[in-house]
Amino acid sequence: MDLVASVCALPPPVIGTLRNAQRLLGVVGSDHDKARDRFVDCAPELGIQERGETWLKWSIHRHRAFVEEVTAETSLSSAISDAQIAVRQHRLYKELPSLSPGERARETWKVEEIVSTAINEVDEASVAIRQMRVAVAVEEQTVREAIDDAAP
Repeated sequence: MDLVASVCALPPPVIGTLRNAQRLLGVVGSDHDKARDRFVDCAPELGIQERGETWLKWSIHRHRAFVEEVTAETSLSSAISDAQIAVRQHRLYKELPSLSPGERARETWKVEEIVSTAINEVDEASVAIRQMRVAVAVEEQTVREAIDDAAP
């Protein structure tokens, strides 16, 4: 059995990793939306002026979280697409048993490159999700600080 066939015959070490990453992104995205809702709801009562110092601080972190969210979504989408392409390539490769050793090596290399790219994209998405979590935490901290500052 050649390398690609043996690797593809094994079950994945962690089932659903891409789906789990998408789920995590959804949870962090929901936290991001809740932080916005809390800030917007509290701002008038706390005397926070649009374009004021607190508003700008919150806006900067909100924007950072949004950028990281888009990065994570894009990376995950690309990783899923690459994984699907690798599976299709492998299935096609299996249906062509008459390939020469050189052609087999090229096909193996192609699938390995696609899988490697997918892994890198998942890593990028993971980093973006962590950075998004930090930005959302700072958004929430900004709301707490504004509440504390407004307290008598």
